[in-house]
Parts: sequence; structure tokens; C-alpha cells
Amino acid sequence: MKEIDVKRDIKKLHAQVSGREGRYIRNLSRYMHNGIRRSDLWNPMVLPQAYAAPAVGTDGVQTQINIIKSIIDTVASKISQANVRPFFDPDDGNYHTVKACKKIQKFSDIWLDEQHAYPKSVMCFRDAEIFETGIMHIDAESKSIRRVAPWEYFIDPAEYYHGCVSRVMVMKKNYPLSGIIADTDNSELKKKFREDRTQKGEYVTYYDLVDGYRRDFYDEFKIKKEVKIEYEKYNGLYRRPFVEIYYTKPINGFFSTSLCDDLFSIQKQVDEMVKRIDMATRNGLNQVILVPRGSGLKASTLQNGVVAYDWQPGPEGGQPVIMTPNAINAQYLQILNETINRGYEIAGISQLSAQSQKPPDLESGKALQTMEDIESDRFNVQLQQFVHFLVDVMRVSIDCFSGEVLPGKADSITWQEIRKQRNMFNIDFSAASALSKDPSAKIAEIKELMSLNFLDPQMGSQMLDLPDLRGADSIASSSIDYVQKIIDDAIEKEDYIFEETVDVHLLLKTIFMDINRYSAADDEKSVARLKELAKAAYKLKKNIEFVVQPPMPLPPDQDGAPPMGAPPSGPPKPPPVPQSPPNQPPNQPPNQPPMPPGPPQIIQPVQPTQPVRPAA
Repeated sequence: MKEIDVKRDIKKLHAQVSGREGRYIRNLSRYMHNGIRRSDLWNPMVLPQAYAAPAVGTDGVQTQINIIKSIIDTVASKISQANVRPFFDPDDGNYHTVKACKKIQKFSDIWLDEQHAYPKSVMCFRDAEIFETGIMHIDAESKSIRRVAPWEYFIDPAEYYHGCVSRVMVMKKNYPLSGIIADTDNSELKKKFREDRTQKGEYVTYYDLVDGYRRDFYDEFKIKKEVKIEYEKYNGLYRRPFVEIYYTKPINGFFSTSLCDDLFSIQKQVDEMVKRIDMATRNGLNQVILVPRGSGLKASTLQNGVVAYDWQPGPEGGQPVIMTPNAINAQYLQILNETINRGYEIAGISQLSAQSQKPPDLESGKALQTMEDIESDRFNVQLQQFVHFLVDVMRVSIDCFSGEVLPGKADSITWQEIRKQRNMFNIDFSAASALSKDPSAKIAEIKELMSLNFLDPQMGSQMLDLPDLRGADSIASSSIDYVQKIIDDAIEKEDYIFEETVDVHLLLKTIFMDINRYSAADDEKSVARLKELAKAAYKLKKNIEFVVQPPMPLPPDQDGAPPMGAPPSGPPKPPPVPQSPPNQPPNQPPNQPPMPPGPPQIIQPVQPTQPVRPAA
């Protein structure tokens, strides 16, 4: 498209959806100051004033009960408890797919935290509650995400409804010229900046998703040359770098309803009841004294803000009567409370949640959890939309980013390589962690998983992730980290040399799991290299077993004595008395073989060293 055609289309897009601004102004005023003042959407320089209406007939201030703001903030607080985290799971992928998942998982965890993605997502959901939709812009050039106000986002409703968006734009009014002067090469804009550095104007970012260009304008001036985008294509159109979240999904077109729209009529009824009660309490009588005639007391002499009346008592006379009349019938208060409760019921929450109170009859943690589950079922659709919203932000980022995933890393991969593996992995998500937020309960749950062999000790230390234990976690998880490095070097570099300090049992176990995984994915190259690594690990295992094998036990002495050299056990025993064999003569010295049967043989006598005692 030519530049003149782009400028014409900018005006066309603005005219198509600008009719929404009236409803947006009403809802913003209701949320911010209960409809007392109608603010300008495009003017960020709102003066800080006390938005309070004067009470009728007095110099006081009208009482306000803004249930719209209370309900919207309560629902947003409950939705924000979902700790959404994208998980990249290889679907029977080869080694390169597993590697891509690890890299993108590491990038996702760091990048989402640096970009404050969770607070920004909650702000987008709050926009959806107030207006109808919340917008997140994924800027591929700066690799950042930004919340876009709903009235600044322009898209063709018919193209959005049919899923074939050909162009989209963001328009910001009262935008400081200093915000774009560093990126522009336009001499006219630079001249205007030199004349007045505080100038503000209209800044437009226009995406052409057919030809694949991004164009930026400031007050009809072209900021810089159009930028060619390298996003992923779907059905011939480039991916639009925006993600929308609705409180209620549109049935037709681009527009829908918000929570503020649902509560508007109830808020008007609350305002009317509060106004009546406020007027009654201001104009009602504080105290009335009925002074009987003939008592000698004049009603006109009574002061202190009371109203006194003379009255004719009965024949028996009477005493002064002090009365405090009701300001208004109690039925008005009952109607007001029922109306407020109806507003909370429409949103699916209770007043106790808004007041951070628990019911008095619920004491156990299980009962409170059940109550929270019942409330969560009411806006489960919104919860699912919020969960998918942050995951979609990550999906769009993968389709739009270019360059290296982790710049500066020796083994970094590019976003184009990740997109090639896109069909080989899934992006899973969870609305909350499966582990408890309480540290002691979290430790107990991890111990239980380890006892059931769902986790290794090294993996358990990684899942603990407590800030004050991260130093110990890094030491405990060093074994699994080194094992992963050994496997990566073997597959990528065919390097089968590693330190002997490795946990060889953990290394072999991890190798076997990876062999099974890559065999299922028909990754024969990785399987062959892992088998070579397994041989090296087995060799180290045998060497370790040879070095640390226990010494052979010494043979025991005769008569079941302990081995020679071993210390004696038990009390000392007396030396044994020599016993003669049954067929040995009494005068034969001990330890001599018995005489064989037959004729006697001449045996040289042995001189004993001590007298031989005859047998008893």
C-alpha cells in the first residue's frame, strides 16, 4: 500500500469503531468516581480532584456506594491468584525438539518475569471488566509487551469476526514528541522538537498484515521508513502482534458486554436508595420533647438542638416526653442491602470476599477451600480466558520474534529454528501450581512425590524454589545439571569425556530415559551417540566398583575362633587341657597320631619338657 492509502485507511478504521467511546467514557466514569464526572479518554492529564457531589439542600457531601468498583476489583483479585506459567512439552520429538523446548522454557520464565507479564495481564483483564476487552501488544523489535488501552486499539470488526485480519493499528493521542524523536529520521519532526520539546501529538502504529510492513506516523508525518516484518504466516496473512481478552466473548462482530455494563442498572438503583436515605438522615429530626401544658415549662426555652412542642395531656396531667423519631422506614435499608447483594451475586462472588472476611460458621481450611471453589465455578469461563491469554502472548511471541533466543550463549538457537519445530511440541499451561504456597506444606508434598518415585532428589530440590534456599538448591541440583551437560556434549559434539566426580548412577538412568525417548521419535543419530556415552559411563562404574570394593575376610582359626589378627571377643578363656584320643596310650605325648592296629612298632621316646601326669 502507498503512504496516502495507509493514511486514508487509518481514518477509515477510526471511524468504524469510534462509536464505542461513549460507552467507554460512561464505564470509566462509573469505575473511577461513580459517574460524578465524565472524563476524557484521550486526555491523560486529568486534574486530581475530589470527585464528590454536594448533598441536596445542605453544604455536605452526598454519600456514595460504588459497588461496581468493589465487584470489579474483587473479581480481578480472585483471577490474579491463577499463577499461569506456559510449559513447553515435546510431543515425541527428537533431540533438537527437546533442546528447543528447554531453551524456550528458560527464555519464557526469564522474559515473562522481566516484562512484568503477570501484573500487565491482570490490568488487561480489569480493562475487559470495565470496558469489554483488554489488549496486549507484542513488540517484536524491542522484544517487549505493553498494555494497550481498549479505545486505542483499532481493527475491522468483520475481519476479526471471520478470522482474516488484514490490518490493525494503535492510535495514541497527546503522545510526547520526545518519545519518538530518537527513532525518527524526519527533519520536520526534529525541527518541531527543537522549537518545543514538550509538544504532544497523535502517534499511530499501523500494521499491514498482507504485504508485511509496519508504518509509524506522528501528526501525519512519517517517523521512519517502513519496517518489513518477518512474522509467521497463517492462511496467507501475517500473525497480528496483539492478543485480546474479553470478559464475555463476542457473539457477533468485535464488540461485547463488560461486567460494568451488567452492573450499571443495579448501581443506578443503589445510587437512588442511598440518595433517599442520605436526605432523610440530613433532614430528619434529631430529638423531640413533648412539653405538657400547665407544667410551668416553656417549650421555647429548650435548646441544644432539640425541637419542643406543647401538647395537652390527659386529665391526670403528664411529664415531658423525649422522643427520637426514625429518619426513614427500615424497609429502605432492607431494599438497599438486597440490591447490593444482587450485584455481587451477578458477578458470582459474595460480600464476604469483597470484605476479605470468612463466614463465621466456617472454621476448617477444607470448608474455606470448598467455598472458594463454589465461587470460582461462577466465573470459570473468565478464568480459562485469563489462563489462555498469557499462553497466547507466548505463542504470538514465538511467531513474531527473530534472532537468537538466548543471545550470548554458545549453544543458543534462533526463533526461526524454534518455529520449524513448532509442530513437534505443545504449549501446556496451568492455572495454579500443583504444590502448596506454604513452604512447610510444599516441602511435605515434594517429599511425598519423592517417596512415590515421581521425583528424584535432584529434581525435588529444583522444584522447591524457595528464595532463601536457592543457594542450597543450586548445590543439590548440580548433579542433574552436570548430567544434562554431559548428554548434550555427547549428542552435539560426540564428546564422551567427563569428570569422574559425576553421579554415574544418575547419568546412566538419564541416558536410558533419553534413549527410550529418542527411539520413540526415530532419532537414530542421538540414540547411537547415547549408547557410546553409556559405554563410557559403564566403564567408569566398573572402575569405581573395583576401587571401593571391600577387602576379602580372613579365614577363621580352628574351633570356630575369630580370624587371625582380629581382637578377641568376650572374657579370656583358660587354655584347653590336652586330651588323649580314645586309642592313644596314657603315656604318649599329646598331638601325636594314634597307634595303628597290628603288631607293636618301636617308637623312639620323646623327652617331655614337663612331667606327664597319669590319666585319672
